Amino acid sequence: MVRGVEDKKKLFLDYHSVLLIYFILDSSQVDRDLIDLGSHVVESLVKVSEFYRWILKEPETEIFPNNKSWFESNATSNGIIVLKKGNEILIRKHSTHFNDSLSLKVDKYGYSEIVVSHNTSELVSLREKIRSENLKERLGLVYYFVKNEEGKHNYPS
Repeated sequence: MVRGVEDKKKLFLDYHSVLLIYFILDSSQVDRDLIDLGSHVVESLVKVSEFYRWILKEPETEIFPNNKSWFESNATSNGIIVLKKGNEILIRKHSTHFNDSLSLKVDKYGYSEIVVSHNTSELVSLREKIRSENLKERLGLVYYFVKNEEGKHNYPS
């Protein structure tokens, strides 16, 4: 990992994504123009996955949600990296944590990623949704979220 030391506990593998995020996306501390990666290295990484393309080539990429403590906790406790660019969200996590039916590409380290649309104007909080409903309607809504219909799961965030 460092100076030829073997990474027996796989710490670098587990946290390299988080380190990349901090070194590259935190524009308040690092100027992208000062990052001295050879263009061939950048182009090689960009071909590996959307994750690398987003953090190395897309200046509007940011952590999601825009809350460092939540991001850090999610990345270190759950191994999940979530990035936002425009109206899209990129979710990167170990491939075993994705539903097999998605048939996602797995990188050589065992990670997969998915890009989904995210339009905040279309979102309604669960609290707002159930505020005006009676107990029977609330229970029906909970049932709707947890039942498996046509192989799809609809869980509120």
